Amino acid sequence: MQLLRQNRGNDVQAAYDAWGLQGDPAFPRLLQAIRELALGSHQAEEQRLVESLVSQLKMNRSVVVKDGEVRETPLFEYGVVTDEETLWPSPNRP
Repeated sequence: MQLLRQNRGNDVQAAYDAWGLQGDPAFPRLLQAIRELALGSHQAEEQRLVESLVSQLKMNRSVVVKDGEVRETPLFEYGVVTDEETLWPSPNRP
């Protein structure tokens, strides 16, 4: 996020590629957690940085299968999310 603060988008992309984060399923979850913490503590700059990072890395869409139907959804939900639409594993889901 420091690179993004310094407006070094190409370096952000290079680090993302070099560290192999594109294939890491934990990375989007980490970004979601950071964003949620920023929202909860009213850190608007951190929230904007995470959202900018997701956009920069073209990670702002995810594919979800619901009731046998494949659809594309935003990585960050801005409205109310139901249990069925939650992307993360829960105790009731495998």
